[in-house]
Amino acid sequence: MYNGVECKETLHIPPTKENLRRAEFKRNQILVEIDSGKFNYAEHFPNSSRIKLFCKPLQQKITIGELLNKQLSDYTLMYEKGNLSISTLTGYKKITNHLLKYFSNIYIQDLSATDVKEWLLQLGLSDITAKTV
Repeated sequence: MYNGVECKETLHIPPTKENLRRAEFKRNQILVEIDSGKFNYAEHFPNSSRIKLFCKPLQQKITIGELLNKQLSDYTLMYEKGNLSISTLTGYKKITNHLLKYFSNIYIQDLSATDVKEWLLQLGLSDITAKTV
């Protein structure tokens, strides 16, 4: 059983005595991985039709810089449509430039609270107001 689903997979090996021992070892290994939360269905059964059921598709790695630049272009469009004042856009650009200096090459999924704390310590409050922080 995996995630409440009974799973039977074929190993595509002849049923010799040695291969039956290997299959039993593989099963026990899988059970240990399931119990420890480290089981990856695709690693053990790469050709299985159940991979789509149990494995998340690979996520595209996006940097914080890419997201910040996208957000800034969205703000610029909002300004051009009259939905944002020039002072607000200028403030957003200032903040974005501060963030880009430190975080631009970090992938989103790799950003940690420690990164943000280190940035705040390096930044200090000399260049930026507490409200902006």
